[in-house]
Amino acid sequence: MSKSKTEMLTEILEMDEEVRKRFPDAKIKENHLSLHEDAHDLPADMIREGYKWLFEIFTNEYAAVATVRRLLSEEQWDRYLKWGGFEDHQECVLMREKMIPFRAALVSRNRPNLFKKGVVNVELKNRKNSKKGS
Repeated sequence: MSKSKTEMLTEILEMDEEVRKRFPDAKIKENHLSLHEDAHDLPADMIREGYKWLFEIFTNEYAAVATVRRLLSEEQWDRYLKWGGFEDHQECVLMREKMIPFRAALVSRNRPNLFKKGVVNVELKNRKNSKKGS
């Protein structure tokens, strides 16, 4: 059974909330994957494409980062960052290695149109204009 637009958007927001926690570590802007407030008005195919893309990242690249992150407590990671000098520790080396594909996947020019603000704005404007003309 395929998911409805609402279900996909809800899951996208849930995955985004989790993935976004690692944006500072990956040097990605906070609003990089922000959904438009009227995303529910977008075509189902556009939402489905965005959902599949983010789900792939969530279950692969992000999962690898999360696995390394769980090796230490959040307090320990914070101390490593604040104190510095821990770059050669195994956990830090692993985290750097896992961050490369995570960041590359998220900032890819091939990301779905759902996550491209300009494309979304044009699509919503076109839909709004076509409803006025009907």
